[in-house]
Amino acid sequence: MKKALLLSVLITIALPLKAISQFSLGDIDRNNDRAISEQELLDHRATLFDRFDIDRNGQLSEVEHKAMTADRKAHREAAMEKAGKTGFFKKRTTAKLSHRMGDGRAEAGADRDGDGQISKAEFLSAAQNWFAKSDHNGDGKLDRSDRKK
Repeated sequence: MKKALLLSVLITIALPLKAISQFSLGDIDRNNDRAISEQELLDHRATLFDRFDIDRNGQLSEVEHKAMTADRKAHREAAMEKAGKTGFFKKRTTAKLSHRMGDGRAEAGADRDGDGQISKAEFLSAAQNWFAKSDHNGDGKLDRSDRKK
């Protein structure tokens, strides 16, 4: 209990200071080909994992994972505001992005060993599974052609 409380306080203080909400598609698409390869996604996810593994134990606790999910949601909402999307359109677009980019859904079921934490291997495996499901045309990259009509 004390560890969870201490970790919550640490995350509350550390996250704003680290300015974690810095990712955009441009950060994932390293070669600027307007598509995301599986390796680009895995590199991004590894960096994301490392940023939120506050205690550096190689595991995302429930608190760390919730902080990551909340940060990603806030980042998407800020991007919508910046793009001038408001009201119904903002909600609809944010919901689509939450589904496409994942708001914890990519990690759903990631805790394969049931220990209550997500290891880096589990986290990356969940990302690989999400990528495989999202690559609708099977070309090994995610781009506009993978959008569901």
